[in-house]
Amino acid sequence: MKIIILLLLLLITLFFVGTLAVEERKSRTLAVEERISQTLAVEERKSRTLVGEERKRRTLRGGSDSIPDSSSKVNVVVEFKTEQGKNDAIQMANKVLYESKLFSVVAIEIHSKYIKELKKNPNIQSVGFDEQVHAIRPADPPTNKSSPQESSNKKNKGKDRRDLVEQVPWGIQAVRADKVSPGPDASSIKVCIIDSGYDLNHPDLPKSTVTGTDSRRYSKNEGYRWNEDVDGHGTHMAGIIAALGTNNQGVRGVIADESIRLHIAKGLDNKGDGSISNIIEMVEACISAGSDIISMSFTPSSASSGSSFNSFSDIL
Repeated sequence: MKIIILLLLLLITLFFVGTLAVEERKSRTLAVEERISQTLAVEERKSRTLVGEERKRRTLRGGSDSIPDSSSKVNVVVEFKTEQGKNDAIQMANKVLYESKLFSVVAIEIHSKYIKELKKNPNIQSVGFDEQVHAIRPADPPTNKSSPQESSNKKNKGKDRRDLVEQVPWGIQAVRADKVSPGPDASSIKVCIIDSGYDLNHPDLPKSTVTGTDSRRYSKNEGYRWNEDVDGHGTHMAGIIAALGTNNQGVRGVIADESIRLHIAKGLDNKGDGSISNIIEMVEACISAGSDIISMSFTPSSASSGSSFNSFSDIL
């Protein structure tokens, strides 16, 4: 009988010990889960803080998806429906950057706290940040050092030059430009190139039929003259379009006739950078110069620039 009682007591003891062990494990699990939850909450707050800071930085750079700090100043492009809308925008501005004569557009510097008010104005069509744009660069640098596609600040003085045989870029055949004639007189065509400038002294580019518009926005250090091209991108683009086809050097352009008329609009600075309002201003200069074609080769600074870049396309 005593043995049975002892066995029962042992079983009861083991049961309670097992139960306590299970409860302790549950308690430990809950404590670990609680710590994990707290850690995730802290990380989420940090992440939100970083996102907020990034949006503020984008605001100062003109990022279109940013949440403006009400105390910051930003540059915006305002498309207005009526003259009253234009006047309203100018009255809110700290500074007028550009006022178009051909388009219903004004570029202004403004406190970001006024942006919502501008967007609600029935006399205004759209408000977009004056995004930065950059020259589109080729994937590989050009190998023909005697061509206009070399940066004008790295002019070839005749050394290490390929044989003086004119090169026909693959793009000429790709678009079948070699199968089409511009007509008996290429001077009937005027192409406007909005870019970083033009090396007027380049041996493989037209000279006497070229005009241009200086930038009123850039300082002398940034390269405001149309017939200077420190960056070289504009000269590269001009070579693609109009490199001479009769001088047995360099490359052949799509219209390789020296009588073609070019108008160079300085929309990008010495680094190949500009802004949407710069480009709109230069589009206006191209139209005023009587251009038949406008060439532009640039891209917005980031993916976040999409909405403002689309607004720019709609304006034009």
